Amino acid sequence: MDLTKGVKDKSGAATQLVDGDLIVSASSTDKAGNTATSTPTHSTLDTGVATPTVDLNDSSDSHGANTTGTDTDNLTKDTTPTFTLNGVDTDAASVEVFIDGKSVGHATNTGTDWTFTSVALADGNHKVTALVTDTAGNTSTTSPALTITVDTQTSVNAKLTDKLIGSGEQSATVITGHVEPGAHHDTLAITDSAGNHLDVDTTGMTIDGNGDFSIAVDLTKGVKDKSGAATQLVDG
Repeated sequence: MDLTKGVKDKSGAATQLVDGDLIVSASSTDKAGNTATSTPTHSTLDTGVATPTVDLNDSSDSHGANTTGTDTDNLTKDTTPTFTLNGVDTDAASVEVFIDGKSVGHATNTGTDWTFTSVALADGNHKVTALVTDTAGNTSTTSPALTITVDTQTSVNAKLTDKLIGSGEQSATVITGHVEPGAHHDTLAITDSAGNHLDVDTTGMTIDGNGDFSIAVDLTKGVKDKSGAATQLVDG
């Protein structure tokens, strides 16, 4: 029987059966004029499945202390991030996950949530999609692609602009440097050959949009030896 043909609504107009409960009944009349009606039986019509969406778990979305990221920017240093699959039908039998167009496995159902922990990913951008198959064998359309960025490396450099610093220049030297655009600086220090060090006060130092910075430094102030006592940088 083709359930897509010959269906009519209450007014007699052509239509289609809707998903849900189907009630099957029959009646007959024999040669003697006796009639009989069957006991109704029930089946379920299920022809569709919702399209899921993919979200990077907050726990995998690098943010918080010592980062400039948020829990919604899809930037992570986790090479095996975890994803949540939303909008999955309750009768879903499987949720297949694809990364950069390649099937990488199936999500697991943890109560009300479908989650998937990725295989190891290289640094860079990756597109994550999913397909749902329900118990009736229907397959959803592919979810909208979620683009995430895996970033496990960074770089920083700094140098004194003068290669040779005379006694008259110590109080007016300049350090220039570069960090990854969008990064913040943590520390800036100068250490001499004797192990004496100067922790540079970077209050007010700005980093431009390209990651470049510059700051004036007085090499005669704030220098400490290994014990923490005040001293001066030694030649060398």
